[in-house]
Amino acid sequence: MLQTILADEKPEAMAQALRLTQCDAVIVYTQEHDAIHRAIGSIAAKGIPTVTIISDLPRSLRLAYAGIDHYKAGRTADYFIESMVRKQGSVLILCNHLGFQAHATRLRGFKDFLAGSARRLHVSEILEGRDDDVLSELLLRPALVRHPDTVAIYNVGGGNRGVAAAIKNLARNHRPLFVGHELNEVTRELLNSRLMALAIDQNPEKQARLALEMALDRVGFVGVPGTTPVHRPSLPFTVHSPENILE
Repeated sequence: MLQTILADEKPEAMAQALRLTQCDAVIVYTQEHDAIHRAIGSIAAKGIPTVTIISDLPRSLRLAYAGIDHYKAGRTADYFIESMVRKQGSVLILCNHLGFQAHATRLRGFKDFLAGSARRLHVSEILEGRDDDVLSELLLRPALVRHPDTVAIYNVGGGNRGVAAAIKNLARNHRPLFVGHELNEVTRELLNSRLMALAIDQNPEKQARLALEMALDRVGFVGVPGTTPVHRPSLPFTVHSPENILE
């Protein structure tokens, strides 16, 4: 098995890596882009299947997707925010950038739930922090000044240390509720310190296992070649609070 980590997230670089692969199957995490779709179609024509992981490319010729239902994850985030925040106000959204289908779909789920709710809350801004802690903090600090009625921050992607840094020095009774994604060393620390209220974890180990099983099955290492269904049920996600994270 060959693991390839590119120097950047540029679609052209990913497309080039896909076109040049000598592997029997590909598992890929990337953004929506025509160049990537064409590259996946190109290797599919050579008999090389692609399994998308974490973020799907449903318009491509990928074999299958191993991941959660991001639309439901976004709706779940707003469900908890609306349940936990009692006053009117605005919500700041932070994401990598909306070229990633996972982030765009989480945001759509969040907005759809918000539109059908009591309308106490509204989205004030969507900030693209590129999953970078420093950039996320730099974007959030002035946004919190521009929107003093901010009652919650929903971080669709990474950069959670930046979110914590932006709200850390606010008075405790003025800190917005912070909901984000993934349970890892950083979010575990933020949950324990009560800077973060909830982390919606997409169970990456299960995604990796499923993606590998589907790729191996298609090329004949597991089961009968070509029997992997293109549509698999989405994997479950888990909601972690300061009270249910494992020590």
